[in-house]
Amino acid sequence: MRRAIYSGSPNYKQSCTASDPMFIIQNFKLLPVAPRKFLNFSALNLISWQCIVGSVLVLFGRSINMPHTWIGILQSFLPLSMFLVLISIPAVEKFGPRRMILTTWLLRNLSATIVFLIPVAIYFGKQEMAWYLLMLSSLSFSIIRALGVGAWYPWLHEIVPTKQLGTYFSVESVYLQSLTIFVNLGVALLLGLLHGIEKFYWVYGIGIIAGLISVWYVSTIPGGEKAVTTKAEMHPFSALQHAIRDLTYRGFILKTILSLSSLMWISFTSILYLRDVLSTSDQNIMICLSAGALGVTIFVQFCFKKVDQFSTPKIMSLFMLAQAAVAIVWCMLDPESKATSSVAFVLVAMETIINAGFVILASKVMMSLVPGKERAGYTSLWSAGQAVANGIPPILAGCLISIFNLDGYHICFSISAVSALIVAIFWSRFNAENTTVPGGIQHIIKPQQPLRTLQRVTWLLLGIKKDDEK
Repeated sequence: MRRAIYSGSPNYKQSCTASDPMFIIQNFKLLPVAPRKFLNFSALNLISWQCIVGSVLVLFGRSINMPHTWIGILQSFLPLSMFLVLISIPAVEKFGPRRMILTTWLLRNLSATIVFLIPVAIYFGKQEMAWYLLMLSSLSFSIIRALGVGAWYPWLHEIVPTKQLGTYFSVESVYLQSLTIFVNLGVALLLGLLHGIEKFYWVYGIGIIAGLISVWYVSTIPGGEKAVTTKAEMHPFSALQHAIRDLTYRGFILKTILSLSSLMWISFTSILYLRDVLSTSDQNIMICLSAGALGVTIFVQFCFKKVDQFSTPKIMSLFMLAQAAVAIVWCMLDPESKATSSVAFVLVAMETIINAGFVILASKVMMSLVPGKERAGYTSLWSAGQAVANGIPPILAGCLISIFNLDGYHICFSISAVSALIVAIFWSRFNAENTTVPGGIQHIIKPQQPLRTLQRVTWLLLGIKKDDEK
């Protein structure tokens, strides 16, 4: 039987398995006012996130003829900025979660308004200036977001009763995964109704308005005043050295980097392939991503019930084999064939599910390998690995596509396939079965938001309100 990370929840067993909407609504009503408000704040934040730095960002960049090389750099800002999350932890402890979130959330939404200068640049024939403005907007948003996101989980822990954390995360998972589908469909509808690059300004505008409303709304949530103190006793650099010397953990991180980079190679390249090679409309691309999100929602329910019955590394190996198969099919597509668009849509949905499943399993194994002490060093290495794996491939893929055109896409898909095959062999030989895996991990993992998952796992492992240390 699964152990809860936070014991004592009377609703824990039910919340783990229930996906009935009425049951979720009932659990929502069982939560105190503050946690319910935080759920609604999360929903507003998700809308803002998807409209400003979601997949629509790539489509926006290409709509102003931004080169593929620049698009790759643009896409790398968010993951690479995650290096700043751990740096921000002392600021959260000093100023408190409330002040950090209010300040950074306001500043990041204001920084996004830079995109509204793009029409002025285009009007005066300064297309390259338009590229710089979009880059500046996304870079500033990513940096400010990384500096403030570390305050999210401590504040949440403060206002949600320990016995109701399982219920809270169960409700949040279904709530936000369902909302992701509707947001993508809403963006698709908007992109279909409007024409020209003006449609992206409307999407950005909705995202910024949702973000500003979230700043006001989060100010009405109690708590977050007191600084949160972590229990990591070692200096970060000493702990990091210890993590690097841990052969099992170091091997796990290297395999994870190779796996996630394989996933990023294909997820970034496939969107560009749909738009630039197959001439798929922006609306249809967003509909395709919505279908992938729906697949993730269905798959996650299945995965949480079945994952503990099998060897996790073996399942990770199977995921990588499936990833390699998807990448090989991408390489074999004929742009001139009428069936290619339909096949491509199925492939995008499949790669989205594979990505989600691997994030769940990798996070599960990572938490099992981190010792009770020296958490700061281990989570620092995990953060660095995630940032590299998700930040470097888009830059390289953009360069390859710019240089080799259609062959560049095939090179990217081939790199994804080869790396997936290699790491599948490594995972099949990896043994982590002698470790104790914290139960209930599914409640803090958000497969559609891997960077949020990274932040949550980081704070959990740093020892904030962890029951076993009380």
